[in-house]
Amino acid sequence: MTISKSLLFIFISFSVFNFCGCLVSLDAQGYFVNDGVRFFPVGLNYWAGSTGVDMWSVWPATEISEDLDVLKSLGFNTVRFFLRWDVFEPDFGVYNQTVIARLEQMLTWCRSRGIFVNISVFVGWMSGGTFWPSWKGNRNLFTDPTISSESFSFARKISSVAAPFSSIILAMEYGNEMDDLDDSHNVDTSSIAAWCTGIRAAFRSSLPNVLVITGTDHNTVISNPVWNLGRIPADIFSIHGYPVPTWNNVQTDGLTDPLTQSLLPFYTAFVKTFSPVMLQEFGTIVTGGAKQQDQYIRGMLLACWEEGANGFLYWDMRDIKTLAYPYLNHGLESLLGLVLDDNTIKPGLEYFVQFARNASSLAIPKLPPLSETIGLYIPAYYYQNELFNPGNEPRRISANLLIDYYLLKRVLGRNVRLIRGDLPLDPSLEFLIIAGSYPTLPEILNLQAWVRGGGKLIWNGPDMSGWSSTTIDLIGAKPVDFRFGVSTSVALFGKSWTFDTFVGNGKLQYEQTTGQVVASDNYGIPVVFKNKFGKGDVVFCSLPVEDNIVAISAYISTRNSWAAWYSGILNLFSS
Repeated sequence: MTISKSLLFIFISFSVFNFCGCLVSLDAQGYFVNDGVRFFPVGLNYWAGSTGVDMWSVWPATEISEDLDVLKSLGFNTVRFFLRWDVFEPDFGVYNQTVIARLEQMLTWCRSRGIFVNISVFVGWMSGGTFWPSWKGNRNLFTDPTISSESFSFARKISSVAAPFSSIILAMEYGNEMDDLDDSHNVDTSSIAAWCTGIRAAFRSSLPNVLVITGTDHNTVISNPVWNLGRIPADIFSIHGYPVPTWNNVQTDGLTDPLTQSLLPFYTAFVKTFSPVMLQEFGTIVTGGAKQQDQYIRGMLLACWEEGANGFLYWDMRDIKTLAYPYLNHGLESLLGLVLDDNTIKPGLEYFVQFARNASSLAIPKLPPLSETIGLYIPAYYYQNELFNPGNEPRRISANLLIDYYLLKRVLGRNVRLIRGDLPLDPSLEFLIIAGSYPTLPEILNLQAWVRGGGKLIWNGPDMSGWSSTTIDLIGAKPVDFRFGVSTSVALFGKSWTFDTFVGNGKLQYEQTTGQVVASDNYGIPVVFKNKFGKGDVVFCSLPVEDNIVAISAYISTRNSWAAWYSGILNLFSS
């Protein structure tokens, strides 16, 4: 029996395409699909416990193989592991073939167990340490032509190694928390985007349709990175986040605090407005309190699913026992494992295993209609490095939005959604809150059109820099004087509210134009106005409501008492 050359060519071409083409994709809603079936990746970040970041150099093969057995037996389906460029390419342009073979072995083990892999390729930053090839020197990864070009070559090499295992490749990742690197702090967003475009093309040189994930953490939301949401080419943005108060944008009071449990769901909801989002790293950091950990994991995990997270990976599998850098000077990083030496789960973390085992039954969360939703406004120019930003600071604005999200959703039980100011406003949206951010004139014109059509706008604590005749028309009040930012109280909704925090240009005094005064402060200065505008209404408070709540956010009862303010403001629209 013979096969003609043309048929043989067709057969080989089809086999190669099928061999290299990844089976994992995203559906229209941003969720993972494997060979046509939707699924949720649930699993662990991984370094071998005996070696930590030195895993590829030491290569404890038996330990790793057994760990993958344990991972699978616990009901997990995904592992995220990390390549060290300095180990894989110790000399410029020269790959360590022994280490390449170890990567192939790792992928073989995962495929034989049916475990999907998220490969984090450029790991310059890890567990408080920095790991670049010595030949990189101080040259910038993103802007130095030689280093950038060699990084593209390395990405192509890893893609070619991974290609035979395409059926288990969940995603190729730029690298771990690269938004925190010094290299990222010294360049602009366009340089990052250009590098990512090159790396993505390199990944797809041997894996034509592979998904690409950023590997970035929550700082893409709360700080001023150049890894700006909406401008970095990627199929999925990741979120990494932990319940340490100083690592976040508000102060909270422990793992059992509902505000602590709202951090990651809020970050997830924020990123979801721009991109599919994966909860790629989460954990408790302090792993000694069973009750505290259990409450935190239960309070956070399903809430992230409800906000659209398409995958969940715990940091990490094992405690790290090696006495080496970076664990010598970052000891906390060695105590974050989920699985104990006897392969049981640390007390208080069992719920994640239960969640993983039930992940196959998870459906896509249903969003309530916008007509029954309160929108929280993300200004069109959110990042400080954007040319037309009128003064918005991500850390402040994200904290204000988080406080609104928490009080409205967690305390009052209202439907809440983040709304992008750079996109047209949906006329079916019922309410929209501007939480002390500064819209530009084009945004205010869009807000005018939305309110005129029947929208209900709540605007707290604007700054004078954004004022124009358009603003005055919308809110029905004009600024008339500068006043000293002294502590102020406002009697409203049967209670006295204290304002001690002022931002921007301090405390401005306003006078009604077309609006009506709802409340004045203890000095007789009008501070809350209501204005009819077209078919809609605007309630405007000149004081920075959210900033004042952020200032006392760690005091749970005091913070929660502000829910009554929001209830009262919402009720003004029906009066």
